Amino acid sequence: MININNYYDKYFYVFSDCFITNGAKRFSILDVSRQKIYFLNSDYYVLFEMMSKDRIGKIIECFESNEDIENFCQFIQKLLEQDLGLFVDDISLFPPIEMKWETPSWITNQLLTSDIFSMILK
Repeated sequence: MININNYYDKYFYVFSDCFITNGAKRFSILDVSRQKIYFLNSDYYVLFEMMSKDRIGKIIECFESNEDIENFCQFIQKLLEQDLGLFVDDISLFPPIEMKWETPSWITNQLLTSDIFSMILK
């Protein structure tokens, strides 16, 4: 188990090739590099939002009990074991991947109806 006090003034950076998607009951982490999907309880989604902008120490101060802190440490430990992130000094040095897609084509998709198929088959 990690000693979280050693990382109090650091950020936990989740790698940019890990895409997080929130659902109604759980959320997923898609690790594109390793081609794996991890499913977690939606309650943990808030931690990812906090980790993207707050230091570990500030996150720990939000917890009300030692049990919550211990659960957070276990959560971080699991992320480290799965190689989904690491501790960094400055999170701004790791910008997210830009979610933009461009194509040189004028048409990127098309919907074919049964009328078109019947015309083609005649």
